[in-house]
Amino acid sequence: MSHFALQLNYLTKAQMMKIAPTDSRNRPDIRQLEKGNLDEAANEKMRMEEKQREAKSERLREKKDYHPTYFQKEYKK
Repeated sequence: MSHFALQLNYLTKAQMMKIAPTDSRNRPDIRQLEKGNLDEAANEKMRMEEKQREAKSERLREKKDYHPTYFQKEYKK
């Protein structure tokens, strides 16, 4: 990552308290990339994706509807 990109992701503790827990700057794979740990970042990303796939499979098995926490689908007329 470039120095500029690293500066964009740097937040103070006060700023971290104000952003959503789902903000991409909190992602563990991004943090590993910033540290230069490419293998660990890839492993972490794979772990997160697998967790998402498992959650989706479980919802489908249990026939649960999925409703995003932070977004709503709107149709424009």
